[in-house]
Amino acid sequence: MLPSSIQHSPIKDLGLRSGSVLALTCLFLVHAGTTSWAGPGSTAGNVQGAANREIARREALVNQSQTLHTQAALHYEKGEYEEAMRLYRQSWDSLPQAPFTAELKSQARDGYSLAANAQAKKLADNGRYAESRTLLQSILADNFDPDNAEAAAFSEKLNDPDHFEPALTPEHVDKVNRVDILLREAYSFINLGDYDNANRRFMDVLRIDSYNSAARRGMEQAEMHRSRYFDTARDHTRAKALNAVNEAWEAPIADVSNLFGGTAIEGTGVTMRDSIATRLRTLILPRVTLQDASLDEVIEFLRIRSREIDPTRQGISFVLKVPAEARNKTITLDLGEIPLDEVLRYATQNTGTVYRVDDYAVTITSLTERDATLTSRAFRVPPDFISNAPIDSAATTPANPFEPGAGATSGIIVRRLGAREVLEQRGIPFPEGASATFQPASSTLIVRNTAENLALVESIVEQAQSSTPKQVEIQVRMIEVNETRLGELGFDWLLGQFDVPGANERIFGGGGNVGNQRGSTFTGEEFPFTNLDGSPIGANPVTAGLRSSGAIQGVPSIDSLIGRVSTQATDARSPGQFAVSGVFTDPQFQMVIRSLSQSKGVDFLAAPSVVAKSGQRASVTVSREFRYPTEFDPPQIPQTVRGSGGTPITPSTPTAFEMRDVGIVLEVEPLIGADNRTVELSLVPSSTEFEGFINYGSAITGTTVGGFGQLIPYDVPNNILQPIFSLNKVNTSVTVWDGQTVVLGGVMFEKINEINDKVPLLGDVPLVGRAFQSKVKQSERKNVLFFVTVKVIDPAGNRVLSTLPEATAAAR
Repeated sequence: MLPSSIQHSPIKDLGLRSGSVLALTCLFLVHAGTTSWAGPGSTAGNVQGAANREIARREALVNQSQTLHTQAALHYEKGEYEEAMRLYRQSWDSLPQAPFTAELKSQARDGYSLAANAQAKKLADNGRYAESRTLLQSILADNFDPDNAEAAAFSEKLNDPDHFEPALTPEHVDKVNRVDILLREAYSFINLGDYDNANRRFMDVLRIDSYNSAARRGMEQAEMHRSRYFDTARDHTRAKALNAVNEAWEAPIADVSNLFGGTAIEGTGVTMRDSIATRLRTLILPRVTLQDASLDEVIEFLRIRSREIDPTRQGISFVLKVPAEARNKTITLDLGEIPLDEVLRYATQNTGTVYRVDDYAVTITSLTERDATLTSRAFRVPPDFISNAPIDSAATTPANPFEPGAGATSGIIVRRLGAREVLEQRGIPFPEGASATFQPASSTLIVRNTAENLALVESIVEQAQSSTPKQVEIQVRMIEVNETRLGELGFDWLLGQFDVPGANERIFGGGGNVGNQRGSTFTGEEFPFTNLDGSPIGANPVTAGLRSSGAIQGVPSIDSLIGRVSTQATDARSPGQFAVSGVFTDPQFQMVIRSLSQSKGVDFLAAPSVVAKSGQRASVTVSREFRYPTEFDPPQIPQTVRGSGGTPITPSTPTAFEMRDVGIVLEVEPLIGADNRTVELSLVPSSTEFEGFINYGSAITGTTVGGFGQLIPYDVPNNILQPIFSLNKVNTSVTVWDGQTVVLGGVMFEKINEINDKVPLLGDVPLVGRAFQSKVKQSERKNVLFFVTVKVIDPAGNRVLSTLPEATAAAR
């Protein structure tokens, strides 16, 4: 707030002093030496007029000062101390030293001092000590306000280093302000989740203030947020990678949604324009009969019929942009089995119009009309489409070789042309509003021009694409699925001896024996109920001739021999799940249910991929070297042994080894067709897996002498191990469309072993007979498939014939 002396103006006292002012004015005029008198009345009139003018001047001066004070007070309230100082000083300088202006001058002085003190403090806070002292000196000047206590106190405080740092400079204050702004922006970016921009702001802070801990803390906070994101991204990438393995198991399904006349355009990379052109050529009308039909009627007919005969029911859209006289021309046609484009050609020829295929419709225009509408279109071009363009000589060597800069260059200053300049050099006109830009990241050329000029650009792009070196990305998937299932349900009956009722203990019955199927009788280990001597209760078997799963699994095979020293006995019984026994009955009996259900699956997937140039052989190998013995020294057994120790036996020892690559090998030679859509492949994918070893050796039995002189036999292992490898391999030549997946080949294998045994007579009894049967079924199935997927790419890794929906959308 301003002091009360500044807020009140002395203008109210002006009327009290007007008489004295008039007297002083008259006295001034008399002493001024006025000698021209016209008479007594004339003299009085001149004096009165001069006095009135002086009064008016002083009133204006007072009003001006009051206005300046009001404006200065407003600026002071806004913190605009410099402007307030200027206005107060202007008022002070404009007022004369007179009694009637003393109060106004006092207000101007006090206002200036107040604003100057505030400005001096502001300057001091910003390190501008010299300017602050100058302001204080202007206040304490002898002819102004030398007794201003506030200015004197602040002047002493300004020289005290405890209050104001002597090293503080305006530059330092400016840096502090900039740092504060940057920190606010950085933390705001963190709140918005823009951690990259937040880090940039924090780094800007550190460039200004190298030891700013707030910036470092902020960077730590941003990195913590980034770390949480990257943890999530890692989980996503891991899940995506694992899901890609699962996805590779998906059997490809041919997409027939875009088949026209037997030609598939899906996967060939054609654009929407090519799709419409293909439909015009391949959609066949069985019969076209038109009699004096207008162009509007013909187009409507084609629109309806195209939707009816299109397998996808999409049809073709048409746009008419022709004058009325072309619309009214009549057309008469009688055609059979004709494509849509031929009907359209006849119709436009008869009406003096032309048609063009756009991205989403067919446009019919007049022959004499040039369509000046500008449309945007994106083209996929080779990466070197611009870099291989001619360069422009922006300057030549100076005529004088000694001129400055003449020897600093090679003599020619070149400038790389832009997309528009390259097209203009190739004859493409660019009307007003047309443009062309090239995006190197995606090798996309975006052109905005008329339809006629865009067609010329398309031809240039096609020429450039045909001359660009192309490569093929080949991925071969080798899938092997193995499944082994075993199911068994059988019964074992033991029946003890008993007296036949009514035979008076002369006729006895009981179970049979094991026959020559087994080398011995059943043991107690195969039956849950046993006597004290360990023999099974019931003892005599009824179903000994029924075979179990051992009859299948005990048969020697490669799979059963791998990794095993001995095979399962063919008469081995499956484990029992439930048993019933009669111990104190006559006769004793025992029944055991033997059931089994086993399922084993082994799935194998390998998907090697390689990028190869057209016409050049490439290979990829992911394997491990596997070394195995091929030759052995025979075992050594000494003929004579001295002493009472055992016979030292040396088993077979390997002496020679071979190496084999175990893993995935892909050899391929691609050849890209002239249309860039077909790829001829000569490829040999193979997968070699190590299954295990088969032991062709047998233990060597030796003897040693025991403590009492007896001979004790012992076995010395004599393993002669040979590896077994499984090989899946295809050697073929195929032709594949770009972007498509085909099955190269494969093999399906199934082997079923089945046992249906029963006890004669008892096994034929309905329902009860099932308890005297044994059924075992084992199935082994294998399916091996080879898939190949090809993609034609350019040196940048982009699809050569891929569509550009995103780029086209961006261009619009």
